[in-house]
Amino acid sequence: MQSNGVTWFCNGAQSLAYQLANKGYDVWVFNNRITATSLPNHEFLTEDDVEFWNFGILEMGQYDLPAVMDYITDATGKEKITYVGHSMGTAIMFSSMAEVRKDYYKKRLNSFIALAPVARMNKIHQELREASMFINPI
Repeated sequence: MQSNGVTWFCNGAQSLAYQLANKGYDVWVFNNRITATSLPNHEFLTEDDVEFWNFGILEMGQYDLPAVMDYITDATGKEKITYVGHSMGTAIMFSSMAEVRKDYYKKRLNSFIALAPVARMNKIHQELREASMFINPI
């Protein structure tokens, strides 16, 4: 969950982001609100407030992703985008497509490419608990 947009550039010139940009595509990479590079910019909540962290993939799909897509289409003047998501990025898009009006995606989305898609999350809480045993607080 701590991954951010930098991972799209880790393999240098062989990275997908560079490959697409070198072929003339506009490449936009965004960070979810849970990454260190996106913290904090809330009007009245801080990182110490429980409410600050009261969101999940559903909220990122319902609010964040459409806002990013609107920003990109407004900035570029293009009507539609092609979305390439990896892992959590696919879960956010799947959630968004389920939560947001279908006519929105007919208007904004050219295609959706899901790399390592997250198809189900029924054990996510147990897995996070187990993984947290290996995390050392700073």
